[in-house]
Amino acid sequence: MALAGVRMIEVPIENSDDVLEINCSQLPEHASEICDILENEGAAQRYYQQFALEYYKQGQADEAIVTLKRGLANAKSNDQTAKLPLLNLLASIYVQKAKQPLALSMVGSSSRDMLLTMATALLTEAERISRTEPNTFMVKGMLAMTRRLPDAALIQFNNALQLDGRNLAALLGKARALFAKRQYQQALHIYQQVLTQQPRGKPDARIGIGMCLYKLGHSNDARRALKRAVDVDATAAAPQILLAVIELNEAKRRFDLRISRD
Repeated sequence: MALAGVRMIEVPIENSDDVLEINCSQLPEHASEICDILENEGAAQRYYQQFALEYYKQGQADEAIVTLKRGLANAKSNDQTAKLPLLNLLASIYVQKAKQPLALSMVGSSSRDMLLTMATALLTEAERISRTEPNTFMVKGMLAMTRRLPDAALIQFNNALQLDGRNLAALLGKARALFAKRQYQQALHIYQQVLTQQPRGKPDARIGIGMCLYKLGHSNDARRALKRAVDVDATAAAPQILLAVIELNEAKRRFDLRISRD
């Protein structure tokens, strides 16, 4: 039995009613060890997804990639739908890696392009399996935003929302796309909708609300939203940085105003 607060994954043992309990806080350094266990027990693809997510949450994206690739390699040819979550998760990890500072640098630009190309190929395969999977549209939206194509991203997030109107991740993606298109009032409305549905969600919709309010000229309201985000999570860097930027811009505006009057 798992201890309180300890995440465990129970892997069914083949040809048995027993399970193998694996403590997620003590995962092997190399994901191949977990994959060997899953292969030996003939585990379903969802277990590869679960362990990949655990590795990713712990900052080991490369081990998550190893796990997902092994899961895809072991997928049964007569059950292609089981591959969908793995394809979408692997594509989303590639997109996230493409947004990292090294990939964005001149040195890493070829690496970034390669990651986005691999993500595109995975999403194409996912679409061949199903054209009605909301998460595929979600990741396509993320990919378009990474390529700085907010119009294309908005189409994909809307596609996801048509299939699942309560998909908060798609709503957040749509809000970001609208913000990138400078449609701040529409973006604000969606961020407020997300906050109502998930007041403790991450990423915190209050950050988006604060950014929209500032762009709309409501500096004081923007400060309040961002300060509330800090109250909810004192370790969050984004709202604190944005507050500092607002204060700096406001100080510069006041200084410029005094100079123009003198």
